[in-house]
This record gives sequence, C-alpha cells and structure tokens, in this order.
Amino acid sequence: MNLKIEGLKRNIINLKWFFIIYGLFLLSFILYETKETNFNIKTTLLVFLALLIIGSIILLFITNKNLPLHKIALIIILVFGVMCVFLSPIISISDEQEHFTRSEIVSHGDLNTKIYNKSLDSNKHFLTIQSVGELKVGKMGNKTVFKTKWDDQEINYTKKYVGSAFAQNPFYGYIPQAIGIDIAKGLNLNNIWMLWLGRLCNLIFYAIICSYAIKKAPIYKIPLLLTACLPLSIYQAGSTSIDGMIFALALLSIAYFLYLYQKEDHTVDWKNISILTLIITLCGLCKLTYAALILLIFLIPKNKFKTPKIKHLSRLCFIILSAITLIWSRYATKMLYYSWRYGYFLRKNVNSKLQILYIVNHPINFLKILFNPMNFIKAFKSLFSFGHGTYTTIKSYFLVIALFILLLLFIFTYSPKQGLNKKDKIKLLIITLLIALGTYIVQYISWTTVGLPKIQGVQGRYFIPVIALLLMIFSFNSNNKLLKSNKFDFIKNNYNILAITFIISFLSSLILLLFMKYY
Repeated sequence: MNLKIEGLKRNIINLKWFFIIYGLFLLSFILYETKETNFNIKTTLLVFLALLIIGSIILLFITNKNLPLHKIALIIILVFGVMCVFLSPIISISDEQEHFTRSEIVSHGDLNTKIYNKSLDSNKHFLTIQSVGELKVGKMGNKTVFKTKWDDQEINYTKKYVGSAFAQNPFYGYIPQAIGIDIAKGLNLNNIWMLWLGRLCNLIFYAIICSYAIKKAPIYKIPLLLTACLPLSIYQAGSTSIDGMIFALALLSIAYFLYLYQKEDHTVDWKNISILTLIITLCGLCKLTYAALILLIFLIPKNKFKTPKIKHLSRLCFIILSAITLIWSRYATKMLYYSWRYGYFLRKNVNSKLQILYIVNHPINFLKILFNPMNFIKAFKSLFSFGHGTYTTIKSYFLVIALFILLLLFIFTYSPKQGLNKKDKIKLLIITLLIALGTYIVQYISWTTVGLPKIQGVQGRYFIPVIALLLMIFSFNSNNKLLKSNKFDFIKNNYNILAITFIISFLSSLILLLFMKYY
C-alpha cells in the first residue's frame, strides 16, 4: 500500500507542469470570455474548479495506469461526451430536431422512411410521435431542462406527421440513437430521456469505434486521437446527429488503411480490401465526399498485396464504390426535396442544373469562388462554433486561435518513427484536397443560389476527418532537425501527455462555454 501511495505522490510531482498548463489554459479562457459573454462568475468558478479536479484526475489516472492511447481516447470521449449529452440544451446541435425525428422513425422500425404524402408542398411527409414532432427550433432551440416543461412530460405516442426527417441519409446512421430512444420507451421514461439516451448511445458508439480505430492504426495514433477528441467532434457525437457516425467511420477508414499500409509483405488479401471498401462505403453513403477515401487503396504498396492479381482487381473497388455512390446520390437528391429544403431552394433560387450551367459558362469566376481563401478561414473558425442558426450557436474565438497555435506546434514537433513516405504523402494530399474541394463544389451546386459569388452552407464540421489527414501529411520524419535541439527536450520526452493535456483543456473549455451561455 505504501509503495502505491509513494508512486502516486511521484506521479503528482511529475505532472505538476501539466496541471499548471491545464489550469492556466482554463483561466485564460475564462478571462477572455468575460469580455465576450455575460455569465455568472461565481457559478463559472465553481464549474472551473470541478473541471480542474476532473481533468487532473484523468491525467493522474492515465499516467499511473500507463494506459495506451486508444483507452485514453475512450475515457476522454466518454467523460466529456457525457457532459455534453446532459448539458447541451434541447435540440441545440445543428439540425438536431430533424436528426431526433429520424432517430425516432428508425426506432419504430421504419428503415426506409416511408413517405405518407408525396406532395412536395406538404408538411406531412413522415410519421413520428407527438412528443418528438412537437419540438420546434424557434420554440425550444436554446432551452435547457430548467426552461421548459416538455422534458418532464410522459412520452406521447399519438401519431404526428412531420415535413422533414433527413430521409436522404442512410438508416444505419441512426441505429445507435434509435436504440437509446427504444430504451427510454421500454422503461416508460419521460420525454427528455428519449433525447438523452439517444445522444448517449450515439456517443458510446462513437467512442468505441474511435478507440478501436486508434488501436488498429499502427502509426499516426496521435493525429487520430486529436481529431477524435476535438470539442466539435465530441459535441456532435454527443447528440442525435449522424455526424458521429460520419466521423467515426472516416477515422476507422483511415486507421484500417494505415494497418494495411504497414502490414508485412504479401499479406493483404481480398478480405482486407473488402473490409476497407465496406467501411468507406458506409462512410461515403453518409457523407458523399468521403467516398473519395476509396482512393487510399492506390496508396497501399504493391509489395503488400498477397498476389499481383489481388492488387489489380482491388482497383475495381474504386469503380464499384463510384457506381454505388452515384446511384445513392440520385436517390438521396430525390429524398432531399421531401423536407423544408424544397421551399428554401425555391425562395433562394437554388437549382443544381442551372448552377452547373453557370459553372460551365463562367469557369474563371467559379475557380475564384472555389479558391477564395475566406472559404477555408471561415471553415476553420467554425470548428469552434457549436450549434447552428439564430437560436443555438455559441462561439469562441479564443479556442480558434488556441487550436491554430496548437496545430502549428504539432506540425513542427510531431515526429513519428514510422510513417508515409514523401511520395505517398503527396498522393494523400491530393486525396485530401479532393475531399475538401469536393465538399465546396457539392455545396455550391446543391445549396448555393445560382451565380452567387460565394459558397453557402459550408460548416467546419464537414472537414473534421480532413484534419487527421492533414496532420499525417505535414508531420516531419523521425530525423527532424528542429527536434534534435535540446530546447525541445520537454516536448520530446512528454509528447503524449502534453497532447492529452491540451485535449482535456479544450474539452473543459467547451463545458465552461456551455455553462456560461445556458446556465
């Protein structure tokens, strides 16, 4: 027992600088927000102290147990994700009203999202229940359980027809949420538990998949960890949004590719290629642009394939997936109109055919629009924009600047012993650009007013998996001259724990922001 206590004391002493970094980060955040947000300083300081204790316990626990990165990711995602699940106001996350509705529809077995009224002008396309259908963003968007009676009411199973339910998304993106809703129904709980348990099951799914992805990846574990634990990643995963599914499958696709990239020579077989293709397909059907991850197959070294025939035939996966996504996109586009978006498109003059015609006739203008630096600046800034719309958005420019500095430090100091070679990094950069630019092109064609000199509807959350790819591309190799300097000994010797300290700092700041805004 004495040995354990002595070991614990040594750990506390060894971690003193990380506790200080953590505390100073949170204090700096609070001081900055005093100029930006009206909030109760006494309550905020109490929350600050609670988070300081929780974060310190996490740091102490993971170092004392010497946990691997994938288990650390699981703990961090669940601890801070659970806070988001219960602290985030009702339907405060981007489009959560509609995601929640689709989750309930899946929970009662309607996987195909049956259309009950095929008139595009109708607001009664899909069948849900009264408790879910009565939620309105304008009415409930920024309310906590202390500001509404809806949460305490019993579940009302009366039929309710609604106009929008994300019918364009695949049903499996809502299975975790549906399980949570079914548990709430089965236990005869109040309304709020449908939302909370739906969020919680979505979070658990995200945590397990991301943890497994980090475990599976033989290299670049830190970039995967940082991306999985971004505040916006966990905030979205701790909701009923499909984003958690997209992020988890994208990171799993990248991790499985890295696993194949590092396999022994002549061991990659059809089973491996099929698994990678399946994961990317599931991800691509949720978010079309991430189907481009199938190009990762072309980065697997030829000597890794079991036979030359498998290598050549594996290229067919690109063609197969392209055909699947094309067919699905046609179906999804059709279903997209069975929602409030149909009226929006009419009012805003959004027309894909006319927009493509505009691009063909004005290619130079379109390129200027596409490569406008403000596109990327706005996307990066919105990585710390939580919620969406007039009623629910909260932001922190302090965290935006802090993340920019942290990413720069990461790029210059992260130096894995093994990684992609320079040629493959260039190829990966091309794939990353295809995903990023493809997102802007899709949004310009499908969501932007015809001929408008800017791209509408792009949000930072669309690019979260891209961050992992960029961190892999711009990491130095193991003989980084910069890190050979003695000035960086502290970073070199404590890299993982330093990265985790900053992750916890950012996530604690998110929880503080929620309290400042809503409580």
